[in-house]
Amino acid sequence: MKRWLLLVCWVGVVGGCGAPPVVMRVELPGMPDGWREWAVEWRLAWSGGEGGVVEGVRPGEVVEVVVDRGMVWVWVLEGVVRGWEGVVRPGGGVVLWGEGGEVAVSWEDGAACSLLYELQAGGFPLEEFNVRRFVEEVRVRVEDPWELDRERVRDAIIGRDISVYDIAGKEVFDVTLAFPPGIWRSGNPMRATEVLSGTCTVKLCSGIHHFLDEEAASLFCVYVDEKGRAQGFLSPLD
Repeated sequence: MKRWLLLVCWVGVVGGCGAPPVVMRVELPGMPDGWREWAVEWRLAWSGGEGGVVEGVRPGEVVEVVVDRGMVWVWVLEGVVRGWEGVVRPGGGVVLWGEGGEVAVSWEDGAACSLLYELQAGGFPLEEFNVRRFVEEVRVRVEDPWELDRERVRDAIIGRDISVYDIAGKEVFDVTLAFPPGIWRSGNPMRATEVLSGTCTVKLCSGIHHFLDEEAASLFCVYVDEKGRAQGFLSPLD
């Protein structure tokens, strides 16, 4: 079948009124090598039940979190740089009822899980969707998960008509960028080890891409349109 929907008839058994909370052991990924000099504040957010946030976590540590009982929990590890949100891409993880009380968050699953997090936090019933298979398919089918065509996938999930053919990356362009003076790195953890400076050609899909200098004191924001044309904007992070 094309659809990845699950009919769950026992939600009331595990998530009924007054059900006791669950303790989750969340393993966070280590800091990407290229980001080690950056002053990033981290927080762990989750959807499922009432959702929640734990501030002040650190990459590489294990966090125990008390969550509301439910069917699906989606986790995102979010970084804030000098008060700026969304400058670095998050890590992600998912755990289902019956899989135990442990979850490993990874940078590879950040794109898929951040999309699921947005859907669940917005009221979409993820317990009716095969989230595990979705996360695995994104990992296998898209070399850089942040090139995923999120709009196409989001529409397919909401329309309850998603297939593996919807899980595809956007077109990637060879974009020539003139970086400001200094050494720059991507806010995408999958590309954190790339060192960029001067005028160079970078493979980018359409959308917004963030690059930070060595001390994360400045942000070079690049917008790429659907035809591969790019514009860059420099902004101090203070």
